[in-house]
Amino acid sequence: MTLDIAIAFAILAGAFVLFVIDRFPVDFTAFSVMATILVLGPVLGVTPEEAISGFSNPATITVLAMFILSGGIRRTGAVDLLSQRMITIAGHGPLRQQLTVQSIVAPVSAFINNTAAVAILIPSIMKLSQETGRSPSKLLIPLSYTAQLAGVVTLIGTSTNILASQMMAQSGYNQFHMFEFAHIGLLVLLTGSIYMITIGHRLLPDRNPSATAVPPVQKVYHRVKLSPLSSSPLAGKRLVDSGFMRALDIRRLELQRSEEQIGYQPGGGEALLLRREPVTFAPVPIEHSVIQARDTEPEPFRTRKIPIALAIIAGVVGLAAFGQPILVTAIAGCVLMVVTGCLRVDELHESIRWDVIFLLAGMIPVGVMLERTGAALLLANLASDSATYVPPIAILFIFYGLTMLMTELISNNAAVVLMVPVGVPAAITLGVDPTAIVLAIMFAASASFATPIGYQTNAMVYGIGGYKFTDFFKVGGGLNLLLLIATPLYIYFLWGL
Repeated sequence: MTLDIAIAFAILAGAFVLFVIDRFPVDFTAFSVMATILVLGPVLGVTPEEAISGFSNPATITVLAMFILSGGIRRTGAVDLLSQRMITIAGHGPLRQQLTVQSIVAPVSAFINNTAAVAILIPSIMKLSQETGRSPSKLLIPLSYTAQLAGVVTLIGTSTNILASQMMAQSGYNQFHMFEFAHIGLLVLLTGSIYMITIGHRLLPDRNPSATAVPPVQKVYHRVKLSPLSSSPLAGKRLVDSGFMRALDIRRLELQRSEEQIGYQPGGGEALLLRREPVTFAPVPIEHSVIQARDTEPEPFRTRKIPIALAIIAGVVGLAAFGQPILVTAIAGCVLMVVTGCLRVDELHESIRWDVIFLLAGMIPVGVMLERTGAALLLANLASDSATYVPPIAILFIFYGLTMLMTELISNNAAVVLMVPVGVPAAITLGVDPTAIVLAIMFAASASFATPIGYQTNAMVYGIGGYKFTDFFKVGGGLNLLLLIATPLYIYFLWGL
């Protein structure tokens, strides 16, 4: 093991220790990891541009766009309509609610990109939690996990499947058809769903997301009425010259003349009084309210925009299903949400979970570091070398297990890009079916349950659900182990080796 590989593994281990002890916010920890890679770049073979590439990575931008699309759907009120249907079906029982969530997200994720499916359903899950008084942490991890599991049922359920199929074609083999591995995918989905219903739901935390967030700053707003009195030195002066708005910290002023009411911002040029007899102004409080990081009276939904918002979402996922990159369709959809009035520009910013964006942007360079130092290739070669000393069925377990581990570290698509070129030649050398090895790699790349950083849907629910880093390991670690055993067996008996 070379020095740069040793340093890479040390940084990786240090990052996970910091995540587990939960001393600092995860986005700060991820940002610190990125800073470490940036400083040690000359030793690790990582350029400054590569060290900060997480901010421009398609995964990061896609998640950001999904937050915006989700915000657009929420502002139109479409979420409320779906939520009411979900509440009617789900009731108030925790197990029934989880079953409802899984039953809705599974078919959606199988036929559209599972990241988009989660983005669409997150607002409804939050509304369901609010209406029934249940913590969203009980429902959001099942939402993410089921979306991942259902994504492997069809070719278009996740970009990982499409990527693996294309890489297999580059190696001289036929690409997978739409439902070619659906029988295995359905068994994987069923296995994971049974685990979540019987074991996983007992391990889910009951946590209020507001308990882990910084309390919002409270702003007190007073509305006053200014009544004319006698003998004022302000008569005839302009607002900008009067100085009383600055002195009283008035942010907005309305002048009423007869039946006309006009609003002014500080610095307006309108004369304060146009009458000859001098007057003064006595503030008479008529209303005040305490407002919280939002107003206590929510803005009415833009229900007339619901068909437009739904059409935009349909276009985003529909075009992605027919081969357009989800990144392209999602970004275009964000622009359309604002242009059509479904979402205002200020609401666009509010829709984004910046802690999640910094988490992804900070940890993506870890994958670059593992590739540049050769640490990832070292792990892949270990799998290939060890396969020569074991029975054929064990090869599936080896490649599945290593791909699953690498997915937690360097993302699902990166794991596929790295493992397929290693797995296909290894399969040929060992005399086994290369497509079976690719299937094992492909399924494992969509089995990231133990951390919030391995798969985009985990990152999306992480902050919203008020989760800690270790929550994913507690709930998803057992699921990872179960599928490590079950999936290779399904491939072996139903596909052949």
